[in-house]
Amino acid sequence: MKIVDVHLSDELFKKFVNLFYELAGISLKDYKKYLVEYRLCKIVGPDKEFKDYESLYEALINDKGGKLRTQFINLLTTNYTYFFREDYHFKFVQEYVKNNYQNEPYMRLWSAGCSTGEEAYSMAIVCYEALDRAVNTYDIKILATDISLNVITFALEGVYHYSKIRGNIEDPLLKRYFYFDKDKKTFTVKEEIKNLVQVRFLNLMDDYPFK
Repeated sequence: MKIVDVHLSDELFKKFVNLFYELAGISLKDYKKYLVEYRLCKIVGPDKEFKDYESLYEALINDKGGKLRTQFINLLTTNYTYFFREDYHFKFVQEYVKNNYQNEPYMRLWSAGCSTGEEAYSMAIVCYEALDRAVNTYDIKILATDISLNVITFALEGVYHYSKIRGNIEDPLLKRYFYFDKDKKTFTVKEEIKNLVQVRFLNLMDDYPFK
């Protein structure tokens, strides 16, 4: 049996890069070729939906319904995050909310590339800490958006294995804002935190549906 060796040429790699930028506004450098080839090989190969990268590219160009393009974006987006990543950002948010909520009728916060939701829920936690008892009456909301439908589903569920949380959240905050499942070893974000966050799909290349 002849084994077909499928490679991504430099020319086709540049076409994929240009298309990805056009669709998602994300620029990939030349050294990302291996990453693109590795991720797209999940649907490209002798026994896959597309026999080679050329046929995948042609299908993407002619994709009228957008389903394949969505899959293409999901494959190439990198979703790396964790709770309270770059903690000084969250300290700033907490201080700002604490010092200004009495002088502002409402606040709106935005996690523009929310990935699996850790950033947005971290923001919600610091808002709770800053507002204390006023959190139930003050008008504050957090919008969490991402271009990847896969991570949006994860963010909506708000369930994280302890290995993703360990060392990133102080124990008092874990006890206050999460439910722990001993059997599954997962932490689930409590409803009062989820209620501050709206998770939505948004491509930053499109028009924003808000002011």
